[in-house]
Amino acid sequence: MVGVQVPPLRERVEDIAPLARVFLARMAARITVPSLAPPRADAGPTNAERERLITALEQCRWNQGRAAVSLGMSRTTLWGKLREHQVDI
Repeated sequence: MVGVQVPPLRERVEDIAPLARVFLARMAARITVPSLAPPRADAGPTNAERERLITALEQCRWNQGRAAVSLGMSRTTLWGKLREHQVDI
């Protein structure tokens, strides 16, 4: 094992901007935005809302917490809507 000494970030101010860009890029890769496409003409209001839930889940790789955040609701509310619209997980 080799030890490497790195000075504190406060002494490397020029490294802050590149590090911030890396962290922001990583966070942006984790955040998804639900589809804003209008519902199809043949989709009823229930089907449109059901499709919106499924689309958000697919975009978030079926992670319910992230899908709830992307839809602007709590995870508990998402669970209720999934049950209401009979979406099996």
